[in-house]
Amino acid sequence: MEYIRIIAKDRKGLLTEVSELVGRHDINIDAINALSEKGYAQIKLATADNDRALSVLNEAGFKGVPDDNILVGIKDTPGELGRISRQLSENDIDIRAITMIEQNQGINIVAIVTDRDAKAKEILDDILVK
Repeated sequence: MEYIRIIAKDRKGLLTEVSELVGRHDINIDAINALSEKGYAQIKLATADNDRALSVLNEAGFKGVPDDNILVGIKDTPGELGRISRQLSENDIDIRAITMIEQNQGINIVAIVTDRDAKAKEILDDILVK
């Protein structure tokens, strides 16, 4: 089963907004898991049409990504993204896509797709959003 992952600042009603939005577009939620930690909410959901659900969620301002992305939390300081990019490059890992998902309390959540995700996860283990 493939999932969509949404990372957002945690707030009351967030899960309601997400589930109602998807439902209004006649997309059935097949599985859902939500977690709140350190001011962030992670919502992981599988739907009857993930591509359309992802489009609907992103158009509504939710920053959703397919679950096959590597999510990392990096310090919001100059050069930090360059440092992890260098780590991957020095280990012969190519970054294919990168997206800034959320900024909160001095941490940036970044989604990364590489050509060697398993190895990238090993290298970035200490900053993975799990």
